Amino acid sequence: MKQFEDTALENSPYTSQRNFNIRNLAIAHGYEEDYDFVYKLSSKLIHPSSIKVNFYESFIENDKYLTVIIGTAMYFGQKAESLAQEISIESV
Repeated sequence: MKQFEDTALENSPYTSQRNFNIRNLAIAHGYEEDYDFVYKLSSKLIHPSSIKVNFYESFIENDKYLTVIIGTAMYFGQKAESLAQEISIESV
């Protein structure tokens, strides 16, 4: 994956000047509250270490966990799509 990204960057007209920080992007576009929610959700529930601690079997037996994860992914996927469209329009 890293090699693919490096090659794509080399072939593009853009240069990478520093590490990308998604939190700064969220703040700049007014999505800090959404970012904080996703960060907390993913660090406390979705992260593999949480699954290990919270017993993998309990997540399989109770589909409410997966329903929350799928719903959250859809919601923030739509937010990301809207943001990408806004950025695309602004750059024209």
